[in-house]
Amino acid sequence: MERSILTRFAPLFCIALTLFGVPRSSARADIIPGYTVTDLGTGTAQVSTDADGNGIVIAPDGQRTYTFPNTNNHLANLQSVLPLVPPLNNAPIYNPMTYGDPNNAYSRTEDGFLNQNGLFVGRNIYGVAGHAAGAGSVVFASQRQSDGSFGSLNILWGSPNNYSTSGQIAEAKFLNNQDQVLGMGGVPYGPNSYYAKNFYLFDMKSNTRTDLKELLPSWQLDSELGLDDQGRILLFAHQWDQQSGAQYHSLLLTPSNLLLSDPVTVPEPTSLATLMLGMGYLVFRRSRRHEAQGAC
Repeated sequence: MERSILTRFAPLFCIALTLFGVPRSSARADIIPGYTVTDLGTGTAQVSTDADGNGIVIAPDGQRTYTFPNTNNHLANLQSVLPLVPPLNNAPIYNPMTYGDPNNAYSRTEDGFLNQNGLFVGRNIYGVAGHAAGAGSVVFASQRQSDGSFGSLNILWGSPNNYSTSGQIAEAKFLNNQDQVLGMGGVPYGPNSYYAKNFYLFDMKSNTRTDLKELLPSWQLDSELGLDDQGRILLFAHQWDQQSGAQYHSLLLTPSNLLLSDPVTVPEPTSLATLMLGMGYLVFRRSRRHEAQGAC
């Protein structure tokens, strides 16, 4: 029985893929303690969803996607939770710049997250009105109790900055459903304090804080782009090149207990056209060979 055309030309199709090249991943994966780091290339990667609604990361070239299941746990209505959370009571009421009036000191929680496990994470800003004295900010966490209230506060990290200083404030960027918090802190005010940022990952289950700059000493971290529900981290960072200057890349950190999934590659139109031309030529040659054999 004559084989189907797909069976007959399957080897030719494989040869065409090799010769004419559907684009392959250019991402490089390195190993650091606890993570595999994949350099997604120059530019900013995007967190998105596929056609089935699954979370993915789209590489800067737009041609590769990576698994990134994530949940948006940011609170649209902070006041729905904040009245149930114990107060911090950290306003610097005894700072000399209050001039003896405690009302000149303030402490306010401005942003928050709540995940499916009932973990609340907030950002608190404190200081003295109109002054840089007593400035500060913290990221804190509180667990919802069985009666709906929230338990004691746990300070995850802080910064000596608020809006009256020019440095980076303490803030949480992402909270996943594994009770991990990704965010930033700052350093004391100084000439370069605006550009000096600390990048932290706090794991509530193990009560450990990781300084991401220590994991990636060869990179200058710029921003955090995402944290998924399995612990993957998406970062934006740069390295300095003597000839080209700063080279900005997107980095995907995958926990070592997870498999690094192969990226899904979308062929470019030009590559598809080249592939089809190559396939057509190989099919033509195969057909002529059969005709020549039949004539003998």
